[in-house]
Order: sequence, then C-alpha cells, then structure tokens
Amino acid sequence: MVDDHHPGGGRSVLRGPPPGTAVEIQRAQPPADHVMAERGVVIHSAMTWLVAYFPGDPGRLADPADPASIRVLRTADVTAYRDLADCDPAWVIGTWNHLDPEGPGLLQAPQATRVWELAARLAQHRLDTNAASLLTHAQLEHWAGRLLTEDDIDRLEDAIPHSSIPDAIAAIVDGMDSSDAE
Repeated sequence: MVDDHHPGGGRSVLRGPPPGTAVEIQRAQPPADHVMAERGVVIHSAMTWLVAYFPGDPGRLADPADPASIRVLRTADVTAYRDLADCDPAWVIGTWNHLDPEGPGLLQAPQATRVWELAARLAQHRLDTNAASLLTHAQLEHWAGRLLTEDDIDRLEDAIPHSSIPDAIAAIVDGMDSSDAE
C-alpha cells in the first residue's frame, strides 16, 4: 500500500498499488512442500484489495478472456510488488506480445495496459541493446563459421533478442549468482 501524506497537516490516505504494478503471490502446489510464485499485474486497486491479471508463464500463457486469469486479492496476500519495468524483460515482452493481439481492452484497464505496453517497449530496447553490445562482430563470425556482411549483422541484431540467447545469458547469470551466494 502507498501512504500519501497530505501537505498542510492533512490525514494520510492509504491506497493500493497503482495499475500496472507487478505483484507476486505464493501458492502451495502438490506435493505439499512445494510453493510456487505467480506473477500478475494490477489492473485496479483499492486500500485493502486489488484486481490483477495473471498471464501465466511464457510457455503457458493465460487467455485474458478467461475469467480465471483475473483475480481479486487482498493486499495482505501479495508477497512482492515491483514496477513492471523492473521485471524480467522476457516475461514482460512475452506476456505483452500475447496480450496485445488478444485485445488488451479485455482487461478494462487502460492505465495498466499503457504501463505494460511502455514496459514491454523498454524491455525490448534493453534486450536489443544488451544482446548487441555483448556479442562482437568477430564472435558472431566465429559462431557463424563465415564472414558476415553488414546486412547479416543487422539481421542478427534483430533476431538475437527473439532467440534463446537472452534466456541462455539469464540462466548463466542466475548460475553465477547461485554460486556467489554459496
């Protein structure tokens, strides 16, 4: 919840997270000792409750027209809040790309939809910039096994963010983070 203190000594007003905020909840999964985190996006909120769209995972996306993908939650049940722009870029882009053709108007939340669209554009830009700057021309030619033209490079720069390379890099970094934590 957000606490807005009014200037001039007025009362504080508590309100829920703004539309477009990513939320995480924890759900028990069989077997009983397994807990799964689910991510959703706030489409409407109030002081003690919110309505969120849970799009699922990139491999198993939920239809925005399916009433089961829209949930009313108590704010107390939310385990984490994040700005959508700070979430995993692949999740933001993947779910936006699924939602956009389905008609984001189905969510009846223009503010949340606009935040999501902007976050997806930012995430795509971050992936494009990061992937292109990580791979040198020489490395790309080595992997390709031949000399590459500028047209080849341009096509690769467009294709790399949509390939498994960003996911592979994320997995490698997660492995490094796990090793550092030990």
